[in-house]
Amino acid sequence: MRPRVAAGVERGARLAVGPLALGALFLPWWRGSGPLAGLDFTGFELIALSGDLQVMASSTFESLVLWGARIGLLVAAALAAWQTLLAPALRWHPAYRLSGWLLVALALAALGAALLRGGGAPLPGLALFALAAAAFAACESRSLAAAHLSAWSVRAAPLPPHSLPRNG
Repeated sequence: MRPRVAAGVERGARLAVGPLALGALFLPWWRGSGPLAGLDFTGFELIALSGDLQVMASSTFESLVLWGARIGLLVAAALAAWQTLLAPALRWHPAYRLSGWLLVALALAALGAALLRGGGAPLPGLALFALAAAAFAACESRSLAAAHLSAWSVRAAPLPPHSLPRNG
């Protein structure tokens, strides 16, 4: 791929991470089981449902798991907003990278929970959230590789003759 085209694709992917992750919270993430079978829950509905279930939790462990899920989804919304705000102009800012890698970690945790539950293919909201995280990881990996290569080439390049110190 040509460098200009690759840079445009990377910029587009970086700009899409936040809106994709935010949009994913409005799509179904989880399918109910037992008495809730046949119901799909969006990210925001899961926040409310986990709060209601937390009140009814029979053990401290159940309460902590539901609290973790609730906080995780709220943090996911905040991270998606950070990505949306910082991606256009402030991608050099440490909060951009931190929020992006936290988004990746949350996506991996959510996908892991979905796989442990044995739900098969993830629902659209979770899949879109994972796509946003994968786009961020791909862009950052490409940037890190490019920075590493350019740093290596600068170290390997010989100094121009006019920059060498003169004796005498």
